[in-house]
Amino acid sequence: MEKPSKGLIATRIVMLVLISLGMIGFFAAVWYRVVYGDVGFDAVFYALKAGPGDVASDLLIQYILWGLLPAVVLTPSVYFFLFHFPLEVEKREEKGRRYLFPHKIAVLISSILVVVLLTGGIFYSGLAKWAYLSLSETDIYEKEYVDPNSVSIEFPEQKRNIIYIYLESMETTFLSEELGGGIEHTTIPELYNLAQTNINFSHNSMVGGGRTLSGTTWTVGALVAHTSGLPLKFTLTTEDGEDQYDNFLPGVTTITDILKEQGYYQTIMFGSRGEYGGRTQFFQQHGIDKVYDLRTAYEDGIVPDGYKVWWGMEDKHLIEYAKQELLEISKGEKPFAFSMLTVDTHHIDGYLCDECENKFEAQYDNVMACSSKRIYEFVEWIKQQDFYENTTIVITGDHCSMDEGYISEYMQEDYIRRVYNCYINPHPELTINDENIKNRAFATIDMFPTTLAAMGCKIEGNRLGIGTNLFAGVPTLCERYEFDKLSDELAKHSEFYDKQLMQLD
Repeated sequence: MEKPSKGLIATRIVMLVLISLGMIGFFAAVWYRVVYGDVGFDAVFYALKAGPGDVASDLLIQYILWGLLPAVVLTPSVYFFLFHFPLEVEKREEKGRRYLFPHKIAVLISSILVVVLLTGGIFYSGLAKWAYLSLSETDIYEKEYVDPNSVSIEFPEQKRNIIYIYLESMETTFLSEELGGGIEHTTIPELYNLAQTNINFSHNSMVGGGRTLSGTTWTVGALVAHTSGLPLKFTLTTEDGEDQYDNFLPGVTTITDILKEQGYYQTIMFGSRGEYGGRTQFFQQHGIDKVYDLRTAYEDGIVPDGYKVWWGMEDKHLIEYAKQELLEISKGEKPFAFSMLTVDTHHIDGYLCDECENKFEAQYDNVMACSSKRIYEFVEWIKQQDFYENTTIVITGDHCSMDEGYISEYMQEDYIRRVYNCYINPHPELTINDENIKNRAFATIDMFPTTLAAMGCKIEGNRLGIGTNLFAGVPTLCERYEFDKLSDELAKHSEFYDKQLMQLD
């Protein structure tokens, strides 16, 4: 039997590698869209940059089962079929070859297959759109950005404390259709009651919320949006090779920068490791005095050393930790700003701890219901504390949920999803006009100036970053631009953003 030439062997090895890459790329894109939905490819890049870190094991298992395994199974099967599937014995002499496909035809089919797989993955994942927008230029930041250092921000004589509660993936979708939500039943009745009885900025006359623009659809991007009124535009490294986390938006003035200048003592608390995605770096570089996370929870005895479930520790521990630290920091002479980010409601399906009820069919419903009840009880606890009278509470989702499996199965078709928000106990002298609260088009970037206003601050022009104070009668960018066009414009490359905000040379 004649042995194949070295050139033939080399060609087959190359095609096997290319088929493998095509399969892995395609099924990774399919897995990503099925699990995360259409959150934008900037979120993908940021996740790749952050690395696996403390990613919940369920996500890794899902990727192995639905992203990696199909590629591993199909690659050798396709390769064998194209390059080694035997021709019928009686036809070998007639055809003059041993295999079903001639070598050149097999190479051609393989090449076409690889191109189709990679092209499909590129378009399905959103990479093609992201690349197109990234290569386009915008001047929207030059036209719309308001540097907080360029306008007057006047604080009240008695500075007000602020507690900012970021609820992972919390959106108004989890209300029933009758209440303006997107599913058949309400899983967050306590959060609904808080929003209804306090201040809730809404897209309609009911309990509603704001949308997420490009660069704000994942946690770190959302935290940047809420605190700076800007989307997070991503680069792997600065031009001199410095990691972006080492110099995180140095040209941006955030709410934490402003509060630091005003003498606030500021802390933020995570239920996972704070360094994931550069969160600790961002806040420490922008005025935060202390970051609490899973590591400090070990040190403070909240959970045993080495304890880890889900992304770190459950919200039941996080809230007890928050109570403990709030009692401590409220004793200080300075006004305080305390922020926290919950984690149990993260996709996929959330984490149902042993204190949660199991009354709905879907686990994610049960997790949302548990979070709603737990946050309501936490707010009630805050109201009983001495510091509450001079404290404003903001409860808001960080972004919309990425649990595409749940959304596609339970959410009503064509429902436009929006992030939950609730403002409790704003400054008593704040002017509240119902016309400015309801029937608004807005996004999470607007939370930055709105939160300062809730604390009693008077903002010259009522705009900061590219966000707008929703308490004022000033049109937001979402009210001045068509939403999808605005989101695309913010995703484009901006020389102003690079040079002025990221301070790239």
